Amino acid sequence: EALSSRDNALTESLTRQAALADGARSGDAKDVARWVRSTLTDAGVDMSGTRLLDASGLSRGQRVPADTISEVMQLGITGSAKSLRGVLLGLPVAGFTGTLHERFTEPEAVPAVGVARAKTGTLTGVSGLAGTTTTADGRVLTYVLLADQVPSTTGTLGARAVLDEIVGTLTTCGCR
Repeated sequence: EALSSRDNALTESLTRQAALADGARSGDAKDVARWVRSTLTDAGVDMSGTRLLDASGLSRGQRVPADTISEVMQLGITGSAKSLRGVLLGLPVAGFTGTLHERFTEPEAVPAVGVARAKTGTLTGVSGLAGTTTTADGRVLTYVLLADQVPSTTGTLGARAVLDEIVGTLTTCGCR
């Protein structure tokens, strides 16, 4: 529910509970961020260039490279980290659920409806979409799409449309 509805407070709370259950010293933001980093490092994710301050992603100064997000997605798809597989299955479905319910309406994006899953990310001047899709030839792909310097007036909707269209294109490809 936290991923589907963009509930950052619930995400933070659930992560704090998981960290404490796994032996984190405390449930404060720094200890939880350390726990997330340690957990992902132990799973084989390269955390170089990553700066975590909380689990919701809303604190200023955080950085998570696209490569790191992609590695996490890959761990979930391959089953290398079984707990991440459930997270991927909980991502909103393009055109149907959560934050993707009213998206993927442009003709170039429509092929992803019901196929792609993704987590959205929108902050002032930045729009992102990270998830999975299945191509026309049956390959499962992960993608991490980021747009920065998005104009604050009408830019967010335009950026979303372009990100959705890219996912639609990936879904229709025979990417061999």
